[in-house]
Amino acid sequence: MGKLGIHAGMATDATHVVGWQATVAWQHASGDTTPSTRLRFADGGESFDVSGVPLARNATTVDAGLSFRLSPAVHLDASYTGQYASGLSDHGGRVSLGVSF
Repeated sequence: MGKLGIHAGMATDATHVVGWQATVAWQHASGDTTPSTRLRFADGGESFDVSGVPLARNATTVDAGLSFRLSPAVHLDASYTGQYASGLSDHGGRVSLGVSF
C-alpha cells in the first residue's frame, strides 16, 4: 500500500497556545486487498482463518487536528481522521487531555 499527499501545520501565534495540523493524501492498495491470515492458539488445536474488511483500491485520506495549550503543564488535543473511496467512508475522532508534572 502506498500513500502520496501533503501535510501542513503551524502554531497560530508566537506563544504556541493554539496549533493545527492537516494531511490530505491519495492511498493506493495493490495486490490482494482482502487481508486474511491463518492462526492457531499456542497450546494447540485446529488452525483457523481470520479475515479483515477489504481495502479500497484507491482512497482519499484526511487527517486534521487542533492543539490547545491551556497552561504550561496542560494541553488539549482534538483530531479527525477519515477515508473516502467509491462506496466507502470511514470516520474517526479523538480528544485527549495531557497533564505534565
